[in-house]
Formats: sequence, C-alpha cells, structure tokens
Amino acid sequence: MPRRVAHRRLPGFQGLEKRPKRNRIFFSISGTFGAEFSNAWKNQKVFHWHGDTFDIPDGAVRLASSEATENQAFLYRGNVLALQFHLETTEDSLLRLYENCSDEITDAPFIQTLEAMSPFFPMLGKANVLMNDLLERLFL
Repeated sequence: MPRRVAHRRLPGFQGLEKRPKRNRIFFSISGTFGAEFSNAWKNQKVFHWHGDTFDIPDGAVRLASSEATENQAFLYRGNVLALQFHLETTEDSLLRLYENCSDEITDAPFIQTLEAMSPFFPMLGKANVLMNDLLERLFL
C-alpha cells in the first residue's frame, strides 16, 4: 500500500506519496508553462527517475502531467515551482545514476533499460536549456 510522507508547509498539501510504480524513463509531458513556453515544451521528452507522486496544494496551478503521473509540475503563488522530472540531468549524471542504481531497472511499465534510454541522450541538452529559460522567466 502506498504511504504518504508527512510534509505540510503549503495549504492543502498532503505530502509525497510513496508508491510501488516507479518511473525510470524518458517520455513527453503535457500541459502548459504559459504561452511563452508552449512552443519550447511541445513534444519535449524529459527524464524521469522517481517513485513518488504528490498532490497539488490549494491555490497552486498544475503545469504539466504525463501518461504515468498526473502531477508532473506545479506553480504556487508565482514563486514555488515543483517539478517531477529532471531537467538538470546530463548524459554524465544519467550514466552515473544508472551505474549506482541499476538495481532499480526492472521489467515494468515506465522503466527503460540504458539501451532504450540512449537514443534520448541528445534531448538532455535541450532540457538543460529549458530549465534555465524556465527559471529565468519565473524568477528574474
């Protein structure tokens, strides 16, 4: 049974839910980061390596979802950004993560082997640029 990690700093936020369904995969997110981001995020595949999910606090705006996880990103009061994917990942950091956590790669939905992930490595640089652009637009 999933368990919820207690953390209630935002109104209506119930915390993280630990769940057996894990994500070790590249796949597209859908949603909106505002009109200025719509073209940049269209068809963008992002890297996921998580087994948690979260609810959205009262007053927050869901920015993205995916096939596997409803809440992939939200913005709260214009200055709290939550992402359930890894825009900061580089090819080197992904290879190190895989090397140290390869025991988490199992035969299950939403989990890819390193060989299946490798065609998406060129997208990591674009994700890094999107992260920088997103942060600059939101916080500068």
